This record gives sequence, structure tokens and C-alpha cells, in this order.
Amino acid sequence: MKRVVCVQERLLRYRIPFFDLLRRTLIDDGIALDVRYGTASEAVALREDSGNLPWGTYVHDRHFRLGTAHEAVWQPVISATRQADLIIVDQASRLLANYVLLARQRFGGPPVALWGHGANLQPDGSVLSRVGEAAKRRYSRVPHWWFAYTEGTARRVAGLGFPCQRITVVQNAVDTLSLQSWYDTVTSAEAAQARAGLGLAGRNTCMYIGSLYPNKRLGFLLEAAEVIAATVPDFELVVVGSGPDQETVRQAAARLPWLHHRGAVFGREKAVLARTSQLLLMPGAVGLGILDSFSFRLPMVTTTEALHGPEIEYLRSGVNGLMAAPGGTPQTYAQTVIELLCDPARIGRLKNGCAASAETYTLDAMVRRFAEGVRGALRQGSGHHVCR
Repeated sequence: MKRVVCVQERLLRYRIPFFDLLRRTLIDDGIALDVRYGTASEAVALREDSGNLPWGTYVHDRHFRLGTAHEAVWQPVISATRQADLIIVDQASRLLANYVLLARQRFGGPPVALWGHGANLQPDGSVLSRVGEAAKRRYSRVPHWWFAYTEGTARRVAGLGFPCQRITVVQNAVDTLSLQSWYDTVTSAEAAQARAGLGLAGRNTCMYIGSLYPNKRLGFLLEAAEVIAATVPDFELVVVGSGPDQETVRQAAARLPWLHHRGAVFGREKAVLARTSQLLLMPGAVGLGILDSFSFRLPMVTTTEALHGPEIEYLRSGVNGLMAAPGGTPQTYAQTVIELLCDPARIGRLKNGCAASAETYTLDAMVRRFAEGVRGALRQGSGHHVCR
């Protein structure tokens, strides 16, 4: 039986269904999946989005601070991967074991595949960030295989000089079918209870769902929301999430009667909260949260200026969400939201677009593509992506 080891810096809660399904899919081909994962740093742990994989293996990571905003991580996985047929690691320059694994591959060790964005899409402009990107560009050309989050990621990787035929585009996703099922089974009584629990009274309720940290542009969101609240009398905003910037939201909620903060919420409880709202307001970085938008038929309004993750490629402005005009301010973003709230028919069309997109970006499809890539990497065949 072939053995594939996937190393994760930490196990994100939404990845658990992916690994469970991938494991079941690969075992039918005589391929055993071994997942090794560590823990988040203290600051990242505030997001409360880590999980546990009963059949996986926990490894004790060591985190090393580099200045005030950066860190390096050592994952003790070198010995555990010595007999692997394929090793899959995140493409992150801070992961020190990656350099050892890739060097060992060069001298006849197990083949290594990278899984990631192709580049840091949220750079901070610091010297350490630039050095990290330079190192990432260099070592991203040498793995045995590449698992690209999206088509755009594949183009970035190919642009580094990596062969297209060894790139698998997985179309990063979460378990949208479960999200839709939870949403569809929420009763009117449950939605009413959720509204009462939050103290919601208005019809024009909007939500924010995600971690709370600087790239999410929470200050921008709150400033825009104040403009909306001054114009739309029954506007209310529910912020769902945790993170380093959660105190900013808590303090604002204490003085603004239309602002409500919930901590991190998952599963069906998140679907129930989504039933209380009309739109998803995300002016900052958008990643897999766009699939919450699709699954809950909750059209997202975002901005071009944000440091988005690769999943922003799934957004078709005017079809399944809305990208505010470039160069916008909180005031212009607020005006975009106000106009949308005043046009229920347009919101209805966007909701239909969300529902259609939820059927496209599914966990089953991602697992199918990922498994094809694993098989290709093991037989040194070709990926199914044609670089354009």
C-alpha cells in the first residue's frame, strides 16, 4: 500500500471533512493517507478555528518569533516521513521543515508536493516578508508536484517556471452540501429565536462572518456601517467571529445599538444566524468565507482593495455577489450596500447566483481533483490542468 503523508501547520476545523473524505477515496486505490498537524501560535489561536482529527497524528510544533509580526515554525516530521511515497506540505516560507524535506528529495528522498496559493497574497511590505517571498519563489520551482488552490494559483506557479503538467487545480472548497442542508432545514421558529437572542428588530440585517484581524478591515466595515445605519433606519449588523481584533468590535457593539457581536460560530448554528440576514458585508480579505455566502444564499459585498485569498476568483460581481467600485471609501462602500438593500429584486437575483455557485464549488469536487493529483504524483503522470 502506498503511503501519503500530508503535513499541516495546524488543523483548521473546516479541513476535517476534506481529510475524512480524501482518506476514504484514496484507500480504494490502495493509498493510505497519514495527516500530521500541529497547533496555532498564541495570536492565531484567538481565531478559535482549529480542530482535531481523531485518526491523524498531532506533532508538537515549535514557534520562533521573528520581529514583532513574523515567525518561523519547526515541525518534527522528518523521521516520520522517511518511508513515505509522497509528502504534501503547505507552501509557506516560515515552515522550516519544508526546506529539509525538499533538500532530501533532491538527494533521492521521498517526493514532495506543495499545496498553496502560489504566492503570499497578503504581504506586509516588511523586509522579512520580502525575504520570505524570495525563498518561496525559489523553492516553489523544485517540488515533485503542485496542488494549486485555484486556476489563478496555477498560473502563478507556472509563471515561476514549474511544469504545467505537474500542477493539479483543486478548486479549494469546504463542505457546502452540509452548509446548504443546515440552512435549508432552519425553521422560521429557530430564525425568530436567533433574532430574539441577538435583540434584532430590523428587516435589513446584514452579517460579517470570519476571523477578526487587521486584513479583514474591520475599522472600514464599522465606519461604513455607521453610514448605513444613519440612512437605513432598520439596519443592523451581526459580526460573527473571533480573533486579535475582537475587542474593537466588542467596544463598538457596547455603544452602537444596531451592532451585535458573536464569537466564533460553526455548523448549523452559523446557518441559523445566516437566516436572520440579507447580505454578507466583507470589505476586507475574502477567502473560503465566500462559500458561506454561496451556501447560505447570502450575497457578499466586498472591495477590490482588500488583500483577498485566491477564492475571490469565485466571485462574479453582479451575478453571485458584488465587488464595490475600485478606489472606494467607507462612505462609497456604504452607498453600494444601501442601494442594494433598497432593491430586493436585485438581492433575489444575487441569491439565485449564490445557490448556483454553491453547486459548483463543492467538497466532493475538490476531493476528486485532489485524489487525481495524488494518483498522478505517485505514478509521475500528468496533472489535469492546462496552463493558460
